Amino acid sequence: MEFFLKIVLIGANGTIGEQVQKALAGAGHEIVKVGRKSGDFQVDIENRESIGKLYRAVGSFDALPKSTGKPSTGRDHAAIPTIRLSVGAAGE
Repeated sequence: MEFFLKIVLIGANGTIGEQVQKALAGAGHEIVKVGRKSGDFQVDIENRESIGKLYRAVGSFDALPKSTGKPSTGRDHAAIPTIRLSVGAAGE
């Protein structure tokens, strides 16, 4: 049985994000690419209203990994809940 996820990837077009995106897409998952200036959605991840608009536009999803660094302000991205995600078949 195959198991595919709808994944909202924050930082999808960055150095690390591109590799994560390739791995997840290669495993058959649907990737919604999010970035500051590019991707399927442009979002300011330090702004709750911007994040809310993203959630409303995307609808339901299964995972929200983040592949971003710290912003120049030195604040971390506390507004974004994160999870750990392994790429592979369900049950592995």
